[in-house]
Amino acid sequence: RYAIPRRGPARRAHAMGAYSSWRALALVAAVVVGSLGAADGQGLRGQEEQAHVPARSAADAAMDAADKTRVRCDVLDSDGASAGHFTLELVRSWSPKGVERMLELVKMRYYDGAVFFRALKNFVVQWGMRSKEEDKAWAAQFDRASVDAVSSRLKDEKLATGLSNSRGTISFAMGGKNTRTKQLFINLKDNKYLDREGFTVIGKVIEGMDDVVSKIYAGYKDGGGQVGTYSRGRENLREKFPLMWEIEKCVVMEDH
Repeated sequence: RYAIPRRGPARRAHAMGAYSSWRALALVAAVVVGSLGAADGQGLRGQEEQAHVPARSAADAAMDAADKTRVRCDVLDSDGASAGHFTLELVRSWSPKGVERMLELVKMRYYDGAVFFRALKNFVVQWGMRSKEEDKAWAAQFDRASVDAVSSRLKDEKLATGLSNSRGTISFAMGGKNTRTKQLFINLKDNKYLDREGFTVIGKVIEGMDDVVSKIYAGYKDGGGQVGTYSRGRENLREKFPLMWEIEKCVVMEDH
């Protein structure tokens, strides 16, 4: 089972005549010049110093763009009505293997129809599990090598310096060391303790966190049989947990 441990016991801004007007204008001019000088780093000297600061190159910008990819996920509520969408920004330098895996799964439409089978208030929303029948039907659309490639376990990657499982970040769920495969979760609050557990952040929500992700139904108790029920079929899950929300589809945003 792929899970994220909860914290707790179980692990957890009048002119008065021509002369006055002239003086006023002179004063304003002096203030403006002085302000410009301060803004420029004390006048011409500041300009000369700034001239030695290299501008951000087109190559730098291109590298930055290549490091990030956005993914949009449309969401449906428990009645099957549109609940809006959220946009993720995945950062390769944070987790090369993790980002590549998620992008491949998105392109293979693995997350289309995915249920938020584990949604817990003030903790996380998790998805990426399928019933056996769904998994089989999905796999039949691709060659065996492609399916095996995105189903294999990923080796752990160290959490990038300065990052944390803070609110709005996305990470892979796992059941121990080197067990990341397909399941993902978004942190609904700062879960810093997950950093120590080895959960590596691969990106963050840049749109829809408050008006979509935070509204996903999270009223079912954790460990209430969701996983076992889902493994036996989507119909069983819907019958027992009818209020769960789901992803309609996820797409890679090539141009942004």
